[in-house]
Amino acid sequence: MFRPFIGAFVGGAYNSDTLTGTAGPSAGFKYFLNDSTAVVFRYRYEWYFENLSLKDATDTSSGNNLVTVGMSYSWK
Repeated sequence: MFRPFIGAFVGGAYNSDTLTGTAGPSAGFKYFLNDSTAVVFRYRYEWYFENLSLKDATDTSSGNNLVTVGMSYSWK
């Protein structure tokens, strides 16, 4: 079974100096190999921001593309 998904996220990234906010869209799909195991492919774009402002939200020069490929397992 093939199951596409879309979403959004918000979070933070911290190093030893500063905390930076992250937010962005996400999309991908799960392909189920059986009832409990799936291959997952996900793409998301991350915007980084210091303050919640329209300028930070529209500035795509400080962002990151992220692709994830993995497996998921559901215990029943």
